Formats: sequence, structure tokens, C-alpha cells
Amino acid sequence: MKSLSTLCSLTLALLLVLACKTPSEKMAENPSSTRDTTYEAGVLVFKVRDDLKTTLPTYDHSAPALGEYPYLGDLLPAFEVKSIAPFVPRSGLAQSDRFYKIHFDASVSLEEFIAALGRVDVIEFAEKVPVNSPK
Repeated sequence: MKSLSTLCSLTLALLLVLACKTPSEKMAENPSSTRDTTYEAGVLVFKVRDDLKTTLPTYDHSAPALGEYPYLGDLLPAFEVKSIAPFVPRSGLAQSDRFYKIHFDASVSLEEFIAALGRVDVIEFAEKVPVNSPK
């Protein structure tokens, strides 16, 4: 009788193991739940502080107007910035006019540019853009 009980317990345990999916199997079934840690080279999103009374104009390196970027003027040539444009985050935040997407030379380190932007007092934060993010 004891061996039958042990056999039933082992069978039940085997069924539970087979019924349970590993985290990677669950992610394979639902790709939207996977986290892609690959980031776009040469692209960051940053947010200016809410108390900044102005918005930044769109920037294009072919016709630079550095005087319109008093807070970023030194960084634009140093990091070979190609463009700055308003960015609307997916979450529909109230102050969405405070977000910008900045494109720069892809050989520049994302971490180095984030650190440089972090030293600009009007920028609240800067972050990398995942490859799968909406354009």
C-alpha cells in the first residue's frame, strides 16, 4: 500500500511539473511581456522640468540655431546632435510637451550622454529608447 501511495505522489508531482510552464515558455506565448534590453544607438528621450516656461523648438543640425538652446548649446556640437523634436510618451502624461527625442551620432555612448544631460539643471531625466518602442 505504501508503494502505491508513493507512486501516486510521484505521478501527481510529475503531472504538476509538466503542467507548469517555465518563465521563458510563458514569455514565448506572450511576446509583449518580454523585456528587450537592446536600445537604439544614438537616440535618447529627455524631459525638461515642468517649471521651465518655454518649450524647445525642433532642432536640425543642417540649420543649427544654437542660441535657441541656451541650456544645451555646448552639448549639441560635443555629442554631434542631429535633431531634437517633441516626443509624446505613450502614457498620455499631462505635461507631454516637456518630452523630447534627441538623435545624435551613434558612436557616442548612451550612458555618457545621459550623464551629460543629467548635469543640465533644466533636464529632469534622460533615458534610453528600447529598439521596440513606438517611433
